[in-house]
Amino acid sequence: MRQLGGPLAFRLAAAGNFFPPTLLADCPQDALIMQEESFGPTLPARAVADDAEALQLMNDSRYGLTASVWTKSSDRARWFAE
Repeated sequence: MRQLGGPLAFRLAAAGNFFPPTLLADCPQDALIMQEESFGPTLPARAVADDAEALQLMNDSRYGLTASVWTKSSDRARWFAE
C-alpha cells in the first residue's frame, strides 16, 4: 500500500494527533476497513464488474456504512436509490 500526502502531512503526523488523508485501493471486501468504521480520514476503494456487484458489496456490511455512486445518468442514480 502506498500512503499519499505531502511533506507537511508527514511532519504533522510525526508530531502526533494527525493522520493524513489516505486512499486505500483494491481493498478486499472482508478487510476490516471495508466492514467497520475507521473514524479516520481514510477512503477504501475497489473496482467492481458492474452496478449489480457494486450494490451487493455496498449492502455487505452489518453496520450499514456509507457508500456513494457518482453518475451523470439520472436513471442509473434512481436504480441505486431504489
